[in-house]
Amino acid sequence: MRLLVVEDDRLFNNTLCYNLSAAGYTVDAAMTKSEAVNLCEAQDYDLIVLDVNLPDGNGFDFCAEIKEPVQIPP
Repeated sequence: MRLLVVEDDRLFNNTLCYNLSAAGYTVDAAMTKSEAVNLCEAQDYDLIVLDVNLPDGNGFDFCAEIKEPVQIPP
């Protein structure tokens, strides 16, 4: 299972990633919304652990954006 942790508190981000990795998950980390967007464009995730208050955006908005269905042109 591949996880993405989006958290701007470096210590909390590192702690979450360390513990999730130790539990056997494959984990990527982002400190900002823009980093998370770039990672999501390059990789599919089974679960995203998402902070609400990010330095460059709102976690709720990012959640809504990432959940939007992909539009395939006809």
